[in-house]
Amino acid sequence: MRPILDEAYAAAHRRGFFGVAVYNPKREENVGAVIRVAHCFGASILYVFGQRFRRYNSDTTNGTCHVPTLYIPDPALFWDYMPEHASVVALEITDGTDSLVRFCHPGRAVYVLGPEDGSLPSVVLDRAHHLVRVPTQFCLNVAHALTATLYDRTAKGSA
Repeated sequence: MRPILDEAYAAAHRRGFFGVAVYNPKREENVGAVIRVAHCFGASILYVFGQRFRRYNSDTTNGTCHVPTLYIPDPALFWDYMPEHASVVALEITDGTDSLVRFCHPGRAVYVLGPEDGSLPSVVLDRAHHLVRVPTQFCLNVAHALTATLYDRTAKGSA
C-alpha cells in the first residue's frame, strides 16, 4: 500500500471525532466553502446556525450528502445538539484566547466559527471549553480560518 493510503486509512480509524459549526456566515459562498473544507478533513457533523444563509451552492464536493448537516436558527439551541463528551472550541479574535500555535486539540471537538463581520454570540463564548485564535494580523475568511485550524489538528494530532 502506498504511504498516502496508509495515512488516510490511519486517519479514518483514529478514535474520537470532530464537528464544525459556523454562526451567521456572511456570504453564501462561505457556507459552501466551510462545508467543503469540513468534508475534506473528515468532519463527523456540520452545523450552520444563526439567521443568515442556508444555501450552499459553492459546496462543490456535495459535502452535505456525506456529512450530517444541521441548521439551527437560534444560537441558544446549539447546545441541545452537541455530541456527548465533545469540547467546544470557539475560534475568535478576542482577548483571552489561546494561540492556535500552542493549542492542543481535544480528541472530541466541535469547532465553532463566527462571521467575518462580527463575533460569536456570548451564549457560545461563555460556554465554550476553549477560546482559540488563528494568529493573524486581522480577520480571515471563515473557510480559511477553518482550513488553518483543521490542518493544525491534522498535523499535531488530537489528545
